Amino acid sequence: MWSSPLAATVSVAFFALAGIHGCTASNDTVPSLVGAKVTSSSEPFTRLVSMTTSGFTEPAELVLRDPTALAAAWRTLYGGVPGNPAPAVDFAQKMVVLVALGQRNTGGYAIRFDSMTVEAGVPRVRYTATSPGPSCMTTQSLTSPVDVVLIRRIDGQAQFDARKVVQDC
Repeated sequence: MWSSPLAATVSVAFFALAGIHGCTASNDTVPSLVGAKVTSSSEPFTRLVSMTTSGFTEPAELVLRDPTALAAAWRTLYGGVPGNPAPAVDFAQKMVVLVALGQRNTGGYAIRFDSMTVEAGVPRVRYTATSPGPSCMTTQSLTSPVDVVLIRRIDGQAQFDARKVVQDC
């Protein structure tokens, strides 16, 4: 089938790379930012966790300002599996923002907190929800993407703005 061992090696490498690229979303590098302090033109934040599979089967936009709310969200995040304690947070100074896409039937979905600004005393959270385009190859498994950040505490009812992006493969 292959004219030479080199042609076979190059072909296998090409298909492996194509397959890896086709099964990932554009922000699959987000987990490498976990724990990194990120500064945008708005409030600086620290990403606590970003994952493609979580216990959030329904979409969620949450601002957590007390330990009880954080503990409940953290239990949901890890599907009630013990051994994943919520991080210690000084709620007098900080709050946690969690955005979840909910359960999806395939891979290729992602959610990413982008920024929070304060407009007229009201916190405005912006995030990006990414879905695979019709030509994308995706993993055939259930996913439930979530992104969780720690940010300066701002009281008041937060407003959420979602930017929806369809990945062009």
